[in-house]
Amino acid sequence: MAERAPGRVDSLIGRDIGNFRIDALLGQGGMGAVYRAWDLSLDRPVALKTVLLDNAHTRALFVRESRAQAKLRHPNVVPVHFVGEHEGLTYLVMELVEGESLAAMIEREKRLSEERALEIVDAVAAALEAALAEGLIHRDVKPSNVLVEKKSGRILLADFGLARAIGAALPDDGGAPSPDATVTKGAIGTPAYIAPELTSGVGPVDHRADIYSLGVTFYEIVTGTRPFGAPTNSRLAAAHEHAPVIEPRVIVPDLSEETENLILRMLVKAPGGRLPDYAQLRRAIAGIHARRFLAPLLPRAGAFVLDLLPFALLDAALTQRFPNGEHRVLVWWLALLVFAWFESKRGATWGKQLVGVHTLTDVGERVPFGNAIVRTYLKLLAPLTIAMIYSAFAILARKHVSHVDIHNRRMLAIVAFACVQWIGLMLLAVGKRRAAFHDRMVKSRVVVDVGAARTRDA
Repeated sequence: MAERAPGRVDSLIGRDIGNFRIDALLGQGGMGAVYRAWDLSLDRPVALKTVLLDNAHTRALFVRESRAQAKLRHPNVVPVHFVGEHEGLTYLVMELVEGESLAAMIEREKRLSEERALEIVDAVAAALEAALAEGLIHRDVKPSNVLVEKKSGRILLADFGLARAIGAALPDDGGAPSPDATVTKGAIGTPAYIAPELTSGVGPVDHRADIYSLGVTFYEIVTGTRPFGAPTNSRLAAAHEHAPVIEPRVIVPDLSEETENLILRMLVKAPGGRLPDYAQLRRAIAGIHARRFLAPLLPRAGAFVLDLLPFALLDAALTQRFPNGEHRVLVWWLALLVFAWFESKRGATWGKQLVGVHTLTDVGERVPFGNAIVRTYLKLLAPLTIAMIYSAFAILARKHVSHVDIHNRRMLAIVAFACVQWIGLMLLAVGKRRAAFHDRMVKSRVVVDVGAARTRDA
């Protein structure tokens, strides 16, 4: 059947394509358009993308890789529901994400914070890592293909329409220059974000091409501009292949040196010089986050109070039955084990989760259980021991022990414990590390949870 001309795609509005009714145009690029549509069979809104492909081989490849994408199940990947053809148009049906694209965010805000950029790039890297596990590389990573869900703030990678299975042949199709997805020197992609090996034909083409495109996106998020610009696609491809990158900190001086170095490692021309995989990329991001976005004093103190509250209530309840306090050591050892388990397995106790912070090692990984035990002991039982010794000496200095003395001893223990804790917390406000004594001993950090901080700010 005859191919539908690019100028006619708007005529689809109000029409049915298979089981889908086209309601509105959401966006249009060089290779097709995206519509809001209604799934007539399942009675739900969807996103429907039409793709203009000019030969049977390319259409078959698109359908095959779309089916491969449909197998992906990951929270950062837009789910694919259906792929088909209608009157010469190949189309893809996806979940409709209520929100906006990263491109729209950058256009509105000019550039995003370093903290937000790290979160977005980490989420996209997680999506690409999941795709690679299924043998897929994306080949068109760019801000317009990254969606931000309005209600949850979840980051989703969309449009695997140009994806290729590892080892599949690259299509060699012609196409007119376009600022959007197109064919440049025989390689399909978006010229502003395309990796040098895709246009030069030199070197292997694998997931490292996606790492390069993600690096261009990363650069644009933090600086508000792309690393390369040119009036034509061929000159833009040449810039990707040969031109040096302007260092991001020249544009944004307050950007951390670590983040700049990470971006530049992603933008190395030769694939062999780039970060080799997504695991290393995500570890690097976690390390930057752990070293740079440290939790301030107030949230940490609040988390500590919330953590202690259940055990303080338990202690008060048991005191009614054991007035001499023989249960107390068991209660605090229980607290130690519970806190250590939460920090090693979930990254945060319930108090930290409620205030939006979590504990990591200096390199951005979860604290091992053994280290978490030591950390919690130094934070909890060591000052408690000091407090009890102090109060014991205070009582022994008296000639006799009365009921009032026992009460005073408990109060002295509480006051001394609070003082030791306060001194420890005050270390958070001294120096760039914001590290309390127990953090310094096990090389841990308490960092702000980016998503929670963003939700509070909103």
